[in-house]
Amino acid sequence: MTTGSRVFDERMPPFIQVLNTNRQEQKIMTPTTRNFSMAASFVVVIAGFSAYLWLLYSAGCAGDAKGGSYGDPVRALQLESYALVPFLFALFTGTALPLMFGTYGLAGRSVVAAIFFVFVGAAFIFLGIQIEFWGIDACFNL
Repeated sequence: MTTGSRVFDERMPPFIQVLNTNRQEQKIMTPTTRNFSMAASFVVVIAGFSAYLWLLYSAGCAGDAKGGSYGDPVRALQLESYALVPFLFALFTGTALPLMFGTYGLAGRSVVAAIFFVFVGAAFIFLGIQIEFWGIDACFNL
C-alpha cells in the first residue's frame, strides 16, 4: 500500500515502517534548532580560541622565550600545555561546523572542513607564538 511517498506493508512491524520513509521527508533539525546550534558552536569556537590566546599571553608573561632565559620557564610551559585543550576543542568544533550545517554535498563540506582544519589551525598556531612573544615583550620590558 502506498501513502504519499511512503511505502507501507501491513505485514511489516511498525519500527520497520518508520525506517522505510523517504529521506526528503525527514527533518532532523528545524530552522530554529539549526540556528541555535550554529550560534552555540560559533560561541564555543570564539571562546576556545580566545582562551587559547589568553593562556599563551599569560605564558609569555611567565617567561620562557623558548630557551628558558626569561622568568619561570616551568610555569610558562605549564600554561602552554593548558592552552592546548581550548585550542583543540575550538579547532575540532570549527571543523565540525561545515559538516553539520553545510548546504553542499558531503564532499564539498568535507573539503571546507579540511581547509578550515589546516589553514585556521596553522594560522592560530603562528598567532599563538606571536602573542606569546608579545607577552614576553610587555611583561619583561624588552
